[in-house]
Amino acid sequence: MLPLVAVAALAVTLALPLLAFSDSGMTTVLRLANIGPYSLLILVCRVFYPLLALTGMVMTVRNHAAPRWIRAYVGLSSLGLVSVAAYAAAIGWLPLRTWVL
Repeated sequence: MLPLVAVAALAVTLALPLLAFSDSGMTTVLRLANIGPYSLLILVCRVFYPLLALTGMVMTVRNHAAPRWIRAYVGLSSLGLVSVAAYAAAIGWLPLRTWVL
């Protein structure tokens, strides 16, 4: 369940700024430029998805009661999300504060 929630947080984080920049109105871009619910949602999702991915990795190692294929799926999914989080941190997108850009 954690990798699914982490993927949803990553999707929200990436989709909201793209939707704002693809819209022709300036109001959506201003929503990103000011601290508000729109930009704070992006920040919260950007902070939570690496935490959820790391939690999934820890649960994969600790939960021996789950079947092996479920642990492998959760582990590989979490590993992919952790690598995306590491890349985002390397280029300065973790956490993404849109009002600073």
